[in-house]
Amino acid sequence: MKKLFFLLLFGVAALANAQNAPIHLIPQPVEMQQSAGTFTLSRLTTLGYDRPDGKAVADLFAEKINTATGFGIKAQQGAKSVVQLNLNA
Repeated sequence: MKKLFFLLLFGVAALANAQNAPIHLIPQPVEMQQSAGTFTLSRLTTLGYDRPDGKAVADLFAEKINTATGFGIKAQQGAKSVVQLNLNA
């Protein structure tokens, strides 16, 4: 009974800690909007960037996503996308 109690206690503590874990990104974004729920990457996910000098980064990101998933996501300049990469002025 003690083992079950400690196992349950450990599980609840681990779950509570995972929900409050910060997101570690390099480089650290200036702004990030985190909300409840999940994000599912799919073939319909769009990737955009705001300025021409952001194209190389957006293309590299798309390449990494496509290699890992087999999707054919392409980076597009201008229009707001599901995943939007904006450079600071």
